Amino acid sequence: MLRISRIESSSGEVVLRLEGSLIGPWVDELRRSCAAVCNNGRQLSLDLTEVLFADSKGLALLRTLREIQRWIGRLLTVSDGAAK
Repeated sequence: MLRISRIESSSGEVVLRLEGSLIGPWVDELRRSCAAVCNNGRQLSLDLTEVLFADSKGLALLRTLREIQRWIGRLLTVSDGAAK
């Protein structure tokens, strides 16, 4: 199971905080959540602090998101909680 929490900052950035495993049907759920943010022109950040496991499809999605953000001239910010 994967829990996705949406946190909006005053600067317009949207952080999607993920908790659990990024596998199977949850990969598509994250894809839809990210698309909703990006389609509205918002800056996207992912907080992976509480992700316990990601399968090959989950890792592929993260790579794809990074490439899409780079292509449109934005930086995909990913946090693992190390800076906290």
